[in-house]
Amino acid sequence: MHTNYLTEIPDGLTRLTNLARINLSNNRLTEVPEAIDRLSNLTELQLGRNPLTAIPDALTRLINLTSLSLSIGSGVEIPTTITRLTNLKHFDLGNSSLTEIPDAITRLASLTVLHLDNNNLTQIPDSITRLTNLTMLLLWKNQMTVVSDPITRLTKLTHLILGHNKLTEVPDTIARLTNIQQLNLDFNQLTNIPDAVTRLTTLRTLNLRSNKLKALPPGIVNLTNLRHLDLRSNPLNIPLELVDSRTDAQSILAYLRNHRTDAP
Repeated sequence: MHTNYLTEIPDGLTRLTNLARINLSNNRLTEVPEAIDRLSNLTELQLGRNPLTAIPDALTRLINLTSLSLSIGSGVEIPTTITRLTNLKHFDLGNSSLTEIPDAITRLASLTVLHLDNNNLTQIPDSITRLTNLTMLLLWKNQMTVVSDPITRLTKLTHLILGHNKLTEVPDTIARLTNIQQLNLDFNQLTNIPDAVTRLTTLRTLNLRSNKLKALPPGIVNLTNLRHLDLRSNPLNIPLELVDSRTDAQSILAYLRNHRTDAP
C-alpha cells in the first residue's frame, strides 16, 4: 500500500488482526488512528515519507514490533511511551525534522539499526551510549560539524554513515570502533584523516569522496581488509584512473605503498 496517495489509513485495515507487516510509506498520511493497536501481531510497520502531525499512544502499544519507520514534521513529539517497544531492533526516523534525539529513543535497548538521516541534528547526546547493541547508525544529511564523542563509544558499530554533513575533522577516538566495516565520511569539509582511522583494521568500505584532502595518513596502506575506497573529488596526487576504480581499494593502496604520495 505504499506510494498510493493515501490520506488516511482505512478502518478495514486495522481489522486484519493477523497482519505481521504493513508498508504505508510514501503516502499523504497526516495521522495514525488509535485503532492501529488492534494489529497486535504486527512486527513491521513502515510509515516513512508521510507528513505525520502526531504519533498516537496507540502505536506504542504494538509491543511486537521489531521494525518501525516514521517521518515526522517540525514540532511533532515522539511519545515517551515508545519505550514500550522493547522488541524494536530497527528504527527509521529519516526524513524528519529532528534537531535533537529524543531521550526515549535512547532507551530502546534492543535497537541494532538506527536511521537518523536527512534531519537537522548538530550533535549526538551522551545518552545514545545506552544503545549498546547498535551495529548501524545512519546520520547522513544532517548539520554536524564534529563527530560527537558518544558515537565513538558505540563499540559494536559495524556501519557508521556520516556523509553530507559539515565535518571538519575526525577525532582520534574513532579508533574505539574496532568492529567497524563501513565508514562513510563523504561530502564533508575534511582536510585530513587522522592516523586513528588506519587502526580500524576491520574496515571494508571507506568513503572519503568530496572533501578537501591533499594527503592520506601513511598507515592507510595497512588496511588489508579494505575493498572499497572512494577518494573522488579530493585534491590528491593519485592517478585519476585509480581513484575512479574505487571498487579496487587494494590497487590504490598498492600505489600508495610504492609512491608514498602521502609522506610529509
